[in-house]
Amino acid sequence: MLITAQADAEDVAGLISRTDKSITYFDIDLAGGAEWIALFRDNPSRTFAMEAPFGDSAFKVHELGAAVKHTKWISWLIDASPGGESRGVMKKVFSI
Repeated sequence: MLITAQADAEDVAGLISRTDKSITYFDIDLAGGAEWIALFRDNPSRTFAMEAPFGDSAFKVHELGAAVKHTKWISWLIDASPGGESRGVMKKVFSI
């Protein structure tokens, strides 16, 4: 299930709480802002993948990096930045 920035993070949190955690996982588009990073931080086991413009200076990539490291989450990070411009940022923040 792809959750995009057009959805409200609070509504998605409700959806997460009402779905079966053994069969329902989420691909979250983090471009919506900090509330989406908080949603991930509260639900790392329900998050299959995350997509964000990691190279965008307005995106809180360091906050996401701290949440990923804190939860020891291992899955897919999808770079939505044009032209691979965020490769250096991702290497630094996520040690990849």
